[in-house]
Amino acid sequence: MSDPATTLLNRLKGREAKVAESKLLKDLIDLLEPIKFNRIRCLALGSPSTEFQALYQLALLKLLTDKLSIDSVTCYDPVFTDSDTQLLEGLRFSVDSMELDDPAIVSSTLYYMPHAPRSFTETFIKDIQPTYILGNDLTVTAGSLSKVKFLEQLPTLATLSHLAAGEDQKPKDDGFSVVSSRRRKKSSKLVYKEPVLEYPVDEVYFRGVEITRITSDSDSPWKDSFSDMAFNIILRKNLQDTKEACTTIELTA
Repeated sequence: MSDPATTLLNRLKGREAKVAESKLLKDLIDLLEPIKFNRIRCLALGSPSTEFQALYQLALLKLLTDKLSIDSVTCYDPVFTDSDTQLLEGLRFSVDSMELDDPAIVSSTLYYMPHAPRSFTETFIKDIQPTYILGNDLTVTAGSLSKVKFLEQLPTLATLSHLAAGEDQKPKDDGFSVVSSRRRKKSSKLVYKEPVLEYPVDEVYFRGVEITRITSDSDSPWKDSFSDMAFNIILRKNLQDTKEACTTIELTA
């Protein structure tokens, strides 16, 4: 009878075999191969030993690592179990909670962040200043939030989405205006207008983002494991970033 570790590894290999034949993988390789990354940093994977999506997402990571000939792969998620760590280390992936923000390292790193919580993504982009993220389409992170709440709660992501949309700044507005009827000069009414928001475009390190959506195969066995996936290239204002430090970012589930 196989031990649990061998069973988990065999399950992963089965997922790899399915993803390996997909258009999803082919499209990703065509997109990523020309960039020549030095390392892959995987965050917010989930627990591959217990979660359906996470095991498929790990299978894709393993295939990308092999196809792109990446030797340096590190992973971190606070939900990792001992079984997850054993599996990842068996694949020669390092499990490391430390985030390096040396610009020379960051600029050559592909950050693989499948379904990362938006609160974490907000902090991560602000503090680490990445260039390449393979994960959720960064322009759909508002979810059900209004533009006002999006800017209040997630200002970095809101500003990135604002720049991606090419929205023009307008004079500050309080959201209301008086509209008078020419036919009924004595009557007037307040009509709501969406307030013009002031985004901190001068404070962020980026000037925009290029996003390529990744279409998953129809009727795929991995279901929604790769929904909203996109390759996000965050365009820096200044490529000669001189920041050199090492910090730890807390990833919350």
